[in-house]
Amino acid sequence: MNVLRLFSASAKTMLAEFEQSAHYSHEGTNGSVEDILKEFLRDRIPARFGVGNGQIIGPSIPDSRQTDVILYDTNICAPIIVDASAQIYPVEGVSGIIEVKSSLSKADLCDGLEKIVDFKRLVPRDYVSVRWGMQEWSLPRERPFGIVFAYSTADNSLESLREDLCEFEASLEDRSLTANLVVVLDRGVILHKNLATFKDVLVSDALEQQRCEAICVKYGHATLFEFYTMLLHLLINTQLEVVDLNKYRRPVERLGKHIVRGHDRLFQVGDAQRDRLTAQFIDAVFKWCEGRRKLSSNELNRLILPGIPAVRGRVSSDGPPVIYLYNPDDLPGVTLEAVEGAVGGLLR
Repeated sequence: MNVLRLFSASAKTMLAEFEQSAHYSHEGTNGSVEDILKEFLRDRIPARFGVGNGQIIGPSIPDSRQTDVILYDTNICAPIIVDASAQIYPVEGVSGIIEVKSSLSKADLCDGLEKIVDFKRLVPRDYVSVRWGMQEWSLPRERPFGIVFAYSTADNSLESLREDLCEFEASLEDRSLTANLVVVLDRGVILHKNLATFKDVLVSDALEQQRCEAICVKYGHATLFEFYTMLLHLLINTQLEVVDLNKYRRPVERLGKHIVRGHDRLFQVGDAQRDRLTAQFIDAVFKWCEGRRKLSSNELNRLILPGIPAVRGRVSSDGPPVIYLYNPDDLPGVTLEAVEGAVGGLLR
C-alpha cells in the first residue's frame, strides 16, 4: 500500500474543500478553513489527544487570544465549556496549537507567529514529573509547540516566507518561542535543521539549545504526509502534567504594563477593610527593583531579622536568588528587643 499516495489524495480533498469553503465565505455563509484541518486531524492523531478551538488560559496570565486549532491531552485536561462556541483550555494540558491561514502573506505569517509567541509565554517554566518504569523524575517543563498552516502562498514563495521567519526570529530573546513548523499545503514545509548534524530540530526547547537554522523543503504533493509525521513527533515528545485548577483560584490582574496577584489582599492593623496597591505604586516598586539584584531566602531573613539569634546563627547555604527587597528608605531590620517589646505588649 502506498501511504504517500493516500496522503496525496487527502491533500487534494482538503484543497477542494478549502476552495469550496472560500466560495461559500464569499457568498456570506460560514465556511471555515480551520474546520477542514480539524476534521482531518481528529481521524488521524492518537485517541489520547483532543482537537478543539477557543481560548487558552494560564495561572499567571490574565487573558489570551482566540486560537484556531488546539491540541490537548485528554488524559489530563478537558476544556472548560462555556457554551457551544466558547471553550477554554488550561495551558498546562495543551500540547500545541496550529494557526490556520487561507493564503500565507508576510503579514499573515507574522500574525500567526505573534500568536504562537503569546501562547508559549503562557506556559509556566517549572518542573513536571515523568515516570519511567519504577522511577519518577522531575524534568523542566518543555514549551509546547506552535505551527502555522496555510492552504496556499500569497504573491510570494516558500523561500521568501523562510526569510520572513528568520527576520521575525532575530527579534526574539528566546528562540524556543518561535513556530516549530510553517506548512503550506502542496508546497512544502519550513522547519529548523541542526547546522552540525543537519538533523531536524522540532521540539521547542531544542530550538533554543541547539545551533540551528530555518530551511524550506519543497515536498510538493507529499507535504501533508511530512506535516503529519512531524506533528505526531511533536505530540508524543511534548511532556505535560496533570492540570491543577487550584492554581486558578486566585486570578492575576493586569495593572498598567504589569501582571500582578495578591495586590488586593492588604489590611491595615485594626482595620477590617481590605486595601489594594495602585498601578502607580507597583510601577514605582518595579523600577526601583530593576537596578538591584535578587536575594536568596536566607539573605532576606538576615536583612529583615538581623537581631534574631535563630536567623543570625544560620549556617545553611543561601540557595538561589528568588526575591527582591523593596527598601528605598534603607530602613533597619527587626531587632530582638523590638520583638520582645511587641510580644510583651500583647501579653499585658
